[in-house]
Amino acid sequence: HYEWDPKASTNSIITARVKVSKENRSLKMISRSSDNAEDKFKREIALFKLFDHPNIIKLHETFKDKKYYYLIMQNCSGGE
Repeated sequence: HYEWDPKASTNSIITARVKVSKENRSLKMISRSSDNAEDKFKREIALFKLFDHPNIIKLHETFKDKKYYYLIMQNCSGGE
């Protein structure tokens, strides 16, 4: 579904590209080995659901693998 630089830092938000449409999205990875990782992941999802506003980025998708939880968000270049 997505491609990104595998050497990118897992402690920041990076750019991922949708393979089919070539759109850029923002990707946040949360290590599953960190303390309270699942709680942090669920809390972030809940916050995105709580705040539906044109000036707040949208959460498009979430998924996980053996090492990380992933949050795929609307890309917002040039700021935080």
